[in-house]
Amino acid sequence: MRARAFAYAAIAAQDWRGALQSLAGASELAQQLKLGRTRIEVLGLRAFALDRCGEQAQPLLHEAMDLAHAYGLQRVLLDAHPDLGKWVRQLAGTVPGAPVVPSAPARPRQERGLPQPPAGPGAVLTAKEREVLDLLARHLSNKEIGRAMQAGETTVKWHVKNLFAKLDAGTRKQVVLRARILGLLPPG
Repeated sequence: MRARAFAYAAIAAQDWRGALQSLAGASELAQQLKLGRTRIEVLGLRAFALDRCGEQAQPLLHEAMDLAHAYGLQRVLLDAHPDLGKWVRQLAGTVPGAPVVPSAPARPRQERGLPQPPAGPGAVLTAKEREVLDLLARHLSNKEIGRAMQAGETTVKWHVKNLFAKLDAGTRKQVVLRARILGLLPPG
């Protein structure tokens, strides 16, 4: 998780070589620990960083897409990073026989009565993670967040876990505090 968090920070800073170093470590650990979902995410992010370095990345991305399709985890690549999701959708539309990539849900945040996420440093977080972060700042439990987002409690736990890793926090309170420091949430 820590290596992935460093990789996300490097990606946000557009330090593609730094991201590749962090992702190499994360990839090895994910493979050793048999974390399939994490491995797919890391493969996709590595391909994305390689592409930004001007290197051949499509074979690695196709491997990640094939693994995601085989395990029914197509959303992993779309949720890992917004730009990676766009790239995956682009390639899926141009490559014959490529796995079908589901599109994002059509229901906007305003329709659910939630504010728009802040722009800027929040690019490291996915839209769902930003939504969970907003609700965490209101001191809601996982069950309450699930109801607000119309999602299962397990899904909420997944997003909270990702927030812990990306913001290098150990508690929900630390997540909110660090998000405020980084400008992801308005001062409370």
